[in-house]
Amino acid sequence: MAWASDINPIWRANVDAASANSVEYGGNGKTLLVAGVRGEITLWTVGEAKPRLRYLGSAPGILAARFADGGRTVAALGQWDRKLWRWQAATAAPLPAIDLGSVIGADELPIRFDVDDTGMLGFVASHVALHLIALDGRAPPRRIAAPEAERPLRGAALAPDGLSVCAIDAKSRIHCYRTGNGQLIASLTYELDEGLQSVALSRDGGLAAGNAKGYIARWKSATGGFIGTAGPGEIASPANAVATFPSRVFVAVGRYDGRIFVFSPDLANRAPIIELLGAKSPVKMIAINAAGQLAAAAGQELVVWDVATELARRGAKP
Repeated sequence: MAWASDINPIWRANVDAASANSVEYGGNGKTLLVAGVRGEITLWTVGEAKPRLRYLGSAPGILAARFADGGRTVAALGQWDRKLWRWQAATAAPLPAIDLGSVIGADELPIRFDVDDTGMLGFVASHVALHLIALDGRAPPRRIAAPEAERPLRGAALAPDGLSVCAIDAKSRIHCYRTGNGQLIASLTYELDEGLQSVALSRDGGLAAGNAKGYIARWKSATGGFIGTAGPGEIASPANAVATFPSRVFVAVGRYDGRIFVFSPDLANRAPIIELLGAKSPVKMIAINAAGQLAAAAGQELVVWDVATELARRGAKP
């Protein structure tokens, strides 16, 4: 099915023929940090044919790479060695790695690595627990036990302001906690048949989650305020990735079949307003730059779309 507002990529790049696990925009909005399953981590400038920098020395199995310390550092989590690898962002010079082996047990499988907007708070979710890490080393790591959540945890996210974390449990309930004291904020339920597997928190405190059939649910905040559900209304495919825009909370959903849909903040008509074309593999992660202009997806390729132009054409601002 073709949507009236299909848009094609403005740029794409091959990420060393290896599937990318994560993608994140840098502060200028036109650089992309990409981590691959083989351990390669690269910095790209949108529009250029080759990566600008490669961060070497990490082991295979990198879960995700993120900018830290106000963008001055790159941090990447090794899923199997449980090390937080670090480099100077501008030069790719290596910094001492942080061993998280005493924090994340050998029986824990990390499923998510995030850093807050300040770049100082790291968040690692495993299938059994949530962990908070002060990236400047000034405080010991903290563990949020999340006793309300039934294991295994399926997905998790850190709020951009670093004040809360949310996790999806085995029964498709979303449990949100304060990072300061680990206190439960709310437990949210999702009424559709298929289980939740991806979640994102927005800068205004809102929350969005995607399920195994490619549908999404939205809440006004992590404390409740359910808005509703929406979906493409056609062939089902799991929603691997969910991302929110930085100002008005448009929601982008990337699916296993490579299709990406953008929904309006109020989920009007329960249908997407834009379909992003051109991803040729399952979308593992979506990133939106700080201006809300460019969307990027990581899979077997790195693909970028100019979403703001299409939204402006429709009279909406990102």
